[in-house]
Amino acid sequence: MKIVADISTTSRFLGPRGPVTPVVITAAVPPALGALRDGDSVQDALSQGALDPDNYASVAGAIATVDADVTINGAAGAVTDGVVFSDVVSVAVTVADVAGNARIFGAGTRTVQGLAPAALRAPSIAGSPAPGSTVTLTRGSYSGSPAPVLTGTLRLDGEDVTADLSGLDYVLPDDAAPGAVLAYDETASNGFAPEAQQSVSVSVVAAATGLLDSYPGAAGAWSLRKLAGATTDVVRVRRGSDGAEANFTAEEVAGGTLAAWVGAGNDGFVVTLFDQSGNARHATQATASEQPRVVISGALVTKNGRPATDVAAGNALTVSGLSLEETTSIFTATENATQTSGGSIHRSILAGRTEDVYQSNGRGYGLGVSRGGASAVIFKMPENSSTANAIGFTFPENGALFLLTALAQNGSGSLRVNAATPETGSYTPRTGNFLTEYQLFKDSNNADRKYRGRFAELIAYNSDQSATRATIEQAIADHYGITLS
Repeated sequence: MKIVADISTTSRFLGPRGPVTPVVITAAVPPALGALRDGDSVQDALSQGALDPDNYASVAGAIATVDADVTINGAAGAVTDGVVFSDVVSVAVTVADVAGNARIFGAGTRTVQGLAPAALRAPSIAGSPAPGSTVTLTRGSYSGSPAPVLTGTLRLDGEDVTADLSGLDYVLPDDAAPGAVLAYDETASNGFAPEAQQSVSVSVVAAATGLLDSYPGAAGAWSLRKLAGATTDVVRVRRGSDGAEANFTAEEVAGGTLAAWVGAGNDGFVVTLFDQSGNARHATQATASEQPRVVISGALVTKNGRPATDVAAGNALTVSGLSLEETTSIFTATENATQTSGGSIHRSILAGRTEDVYQSNGRGYGLGVSRGGASAVIFKMPENSSTANAIGFTFPENGALFLLTALAQNGSGSLRVNAATPETGSYTPRTGNFLTEYQLFKDSNNADRKYRGRFAELIAYNSDQSATRATIEQAIADHYGITLS
């Protein structure tokens, strides 16, 4: 085979009898290798017709073959190969005719260029943008080669606050004005134009007002929702699979972070319900076997679609430093579940740590329910005599979430269920020997008196809340979907 490399049609060869015209293969459009970008194939960059036999002619006959010789970074390749940023690609096209003549056309050498950034997903700002609250940035996502480098600027009302970021978290200052704009501008660059730019902004909102912000002064408050703007963690949970413990905010409880941490198929147990009143009267249980559950088999415990605590027989949380016996206002949302089995029919929701809710000598104190076809809710008032002063309602056990309101002041007490007309009673107030430790879900004098069901929250005041009772009840009912009477 005669091979002629890049010989023009006017070239001559000298034969033994003088000049002769060589057999020349020509191209209508000489093959050329164009620009290559990351992710292209070599074939994508070859000129049109570079591998088409019809693009070539030979004076000796028809074109038999057209082949591309490809090298990528010095190694043999193929026209179908993909290339990446910085690869060096060379292509030569060999054309042969039926007479065995061939010509090599050099198509060129190229260094693969990168791809300019392109936006795939916008950045975002998560969390409530309220004064004193933490928001979290999520950076945007971009294609491009090499991988783009992201730079961003966070501004609050036009002022650069990027330096105040902790990782991707930003705490809004307490004096941030509602309506001010928190804006994040992001640029993705990798040396290839154009850069990609995206932005996201939110407006600062007024600080969240929790129930305790509107009705302050609680002696203790325990719930898996956020009751006060200053509340951070609401619960400490023990993971059943390995015993690890961690604190969680209300947002993390409701938003799935808690359940994800506990893990599929595992249970999560309440070690502490943090007191949201600001008095640090946390409800705690160090004994694993007495801890109620907040996650069961990987799923968050709920009631009426809201996070709740699942209380089994024998579960209890202890509250120290609490005194409710002179003036008392208690609001609790809990399940009216069937209180089955046991020698005693009584089930305590809140009881003095050393006294029985149902104690007949007058020293008992607290709230409870009874088991049986007709369940009673009972408020044992803070009696100072040997008379067992208690007031209560009887109503069916239907598994519904219900609201109990118990008030006691200056010898007069009342108990409401779902804000209905109260049952009332009188008692002789104590003058001393006050309790300072209470338990949720059981009392100390009878092992059978253990509440069973799903508990939502309890807020206790050592002050008279008669004037605000109805609005507090409505706020609790609205959150939990309780229908008031």
